Amino acid sequence: MQVTGPSRTRFSRPPVASALAALILLLLLALPAWAEKTLYLGGAVHEVTAVSFEILKAAYAKLGIKAKTRFYPSKRAVSESAAGFTDGEVNRVNGLEKTFPTLIQVPVPINSIDSIAYSLETPMRVDGWDSLKNLRIGIMRGIRYAEIATRDMKHVTTRDSYDQLFDLLRRHRLDVVISSRPEGYWPEGYWQEKRLGDVGIITNEPPVVSFALYHYLHEKNRELVPAITRVLKSMRESGEMEHIRQEATREYRQKEHP
Repeated sequence: MQVTGPSRTRFSRPPVASALAALILLLLLALPAWAEKTLYLGGAVHEVTAVSFEILKAAYAKLGIKAKTRFYPSKRAVSESAAGFTDGEVNRVNGLEKTFPTLIQVPVPINSIDSIAYSLETPMRVDGWDSLKNLRIGIMRGIRYAEIATRDMKHVTTRDSYDQLFDLLRRHRLDVVISSRPEGYWPEGYWQEKRLGDVGIITNEPPVVSFALYHYLHEKNRELVPAITRVLKSMRESGEMEHIRQEATREYRQKEHP
């Protein structure tokens, strides 16, 4: 009589469990490479940048990406982004990629600004840049549109902050300061009262120029451009972008100028 050892029982995975595991694996494989990624976006210290960032933060969240900011003086901000030390620029004017080819424009405008000429005590007639060419002009270093527009003018002073420029204006060392403001969001007198103080500074209208602002990504993040373009276009068309812009502007002013 042959004696056999104890039989071995094989445990197989139930079909349902196998199917579920396969589904989870497929879903994980289907996630884009940037899922759970954190982007660090550079930008100049300015209300417009802060408001634009809130739009981008909401847009990237729809892709499962966290967006954070690193604020610098304007010239340094774009240098950091162009070198790839940050992942891109929050917002800049159209055509930045011509000067910084490592930056890729996301082709959906996310904000817009007016470029205003501010003078001391005496209003002036503003009709584009040519109307200012014989004046002592102050611009912020790193603001490309202003640097390009004034590069052939004789009396141009650059500084790293608007506070420095307006201090020169108050001391009569400049005739005019060129500064940006968010287009269409400033009630009459707000800028003079809250930002400049009641010192006789004049907001000269119309703006020297008005233009749209675009988000830029460093070329190392080029795979994100199609996806974030679709998201921003949808937000713009649905009105979500405008809603965020207005809410972010209101919250910024309450925080900065209670």
